[in-house]
Amino acid sequence: MMLSATLFAQETVIEVQGTAEYQREVERYQAEITVSPLNYYSYDQQDKPSLDELTEQFFERMKGIGFDRSRFKPAEKPKYYSSAQEEESIILQFDTSSEAELSKLVNIKRLNGIYVSGGQTYYKPLTNPEKIIAAALKDARENAAAIAKVLGKDVGDVVLVTDQSRLYAGQPDAFYAGEETGKYYLLVKFATK
Repeated sequence: MMLSATLFAQETVIEVQGTAEYQREVERYQAEITVSPLNYYSYDQQDKPSLDELTEQFFERMKGIGFDRSRFKPAEKPKYYSSAQEEESIILQFDTSSEAELSKLVNIKRLNGIYVSGGQTYYKPLTNPEKIIAAALKDARENAAAIAKVLGKDVGDVVLVTDQSRLYAGQPDAFYAGEETGKYYLLVKFATK
């Protein structure tokens, strides 16, 4: 909880943060897969497959678990990309709205030379932002009331509200760190009386 109290011409202003939790709905998952002989480990480096051979192995494995080759597109701007692998690797992008499909794909970590190198979870826009904002404002008022009580005052009108979450509420997260519950933050200044 962030708090501050400021004196302006004998009027105390209390600034607090209000928080509200909300359920985030997944729109889609996006994974990046790196295919590279440079990441292929073997005792005898002579049996290392070429990039084309490794790519075909990958697509054969994907076909075996039910993924058509057309579902994998070259990544336009890879997020986790090593320039040292530029000549001998490809980065593929896979989109799905199914968590079960994503789990299947993540299991390719067992394929030598092929791994999920990154990914994001994209969320649907908030369906009821007014309700979430109202809950964050209520939490801020309760926080301000606790401070006002210590100061021997009561909470007055809202003087200023800064929305600290609007731009981030629908932003993607790394899929392995995504959370179904999001937090909405407001910074609110209250007059006192």
